Formats: sequence, C-alpha cells, structure tokens
Amino acid sequence: SDKFSSIQLIKRALGIFMNSKHLIDARHEFALVYLQDAAFWMSDFTSEPSKIVTILEDMSSCNVRLPSVRSNPHVIPPPYIVRTILLYGRSHCIPTFSTTKAQLELTSSPYFFMDAYYLHQVPSDENKCEAIFDVLCSLDRTGLSYVNEVSRNPTKLYDCMAQFLPHPLQRPIQRHACYDI
Repeated sequence: SDKFSSIQLIKRALGIFMNSKHLIDARHEFALVYLQDAAFWMSDFTSEPSKIVTILEDMSSCNVRLPSVRSNPHVIPPPYIVRTILLYGRSHCIPTFSTTKAQLELTSSPYFFMDAYYLHQVPSDENKCEAIFDVLCSLDRTGLSYVNEVSRNPTKLYDCMAQFLPHPLQRPIQRHACYDI
C-alpha cells in the first residue's frame, strides 16, 4: 500500500466503482466536485466514467449549484435519486460544514443520499481520525447513507468502495449490512 499514493488508490477505486455502475445501467451519470476552502467543480454530469477518472488531475474553482430535488415524497418517486459520495483523505484536519437552507432542503429529501468515504492514516495519538470519522457520520441525517473508512489498505479500500454499488433505496441500512463471504 505504500507503493501508491492516496490519490492513486482513490482514482483506481473510483474507476472500478463507476465502471461497475455503468455496466449495471448505462444511464448512470457521474459528476465530480472537490471540496477544499471552496468547491472545485471537476466534471459536469457524464455517463462516461473515463472522463471523471482523467479529470481528477484538472481542477477549476466555481460556484456549485445544488441540484433541485423538489417533489412530494408521497407521490410517485422521481426517475432518479441524487447521491453524493464525499471523499475525504486527511487525518489531521477535522472538517467543518456550514448548514444553509438549501443544504437542509436537499438533505431532508428522501431521494438524496450523502455517502462518505474516508481514507486516512493509521489512527494514532498524533492524528484525529476518530473525530473526523464522527463528523462524517454526523452528516447522515436519515440513517440511510453509508460512511466507510479505511487506512491505506488497497484490498479494504476496494471492498469498501464496492459497498457503494447498490442503489441507495435497495441496499440495507449500513449497520445491518453484512459483506462477509
């Protein structure tokens, strides 16, 4: 695992994930946003996973408009859901999130899912892995999102990324899921 940088591991896992989702249904679309002090829009929605993988190296800053998910949840569900997969790769910096009206509206939708993937160093007294993981878990307001954490073990990294493959409305709640063979 020391042969590969965190970004190389994430790029490979994302590539496998997106190609697998595309094989399941070619109508899947992917977009990539990188969050730092500002949001960096890296790719608009595309159904070509290879575009996302190659764009990881090219970042540009922009204002990101959250997609509109405004339907009555008691009526026929929309033909799509909105799922964000937050990738976080720091072990010493606890993320903070400001809550806006638009964010609350989006996260309260039964068709929005905020999954998180936390790639970190081996936990120690010098880093804040546990506190960071707790913050990422607190983003899940509905209990239906998945939060996966992994240190730099490529096998576990790919296994955790594979847990994101099922459609969020068709997978078990994470604490009830069993991925052992």
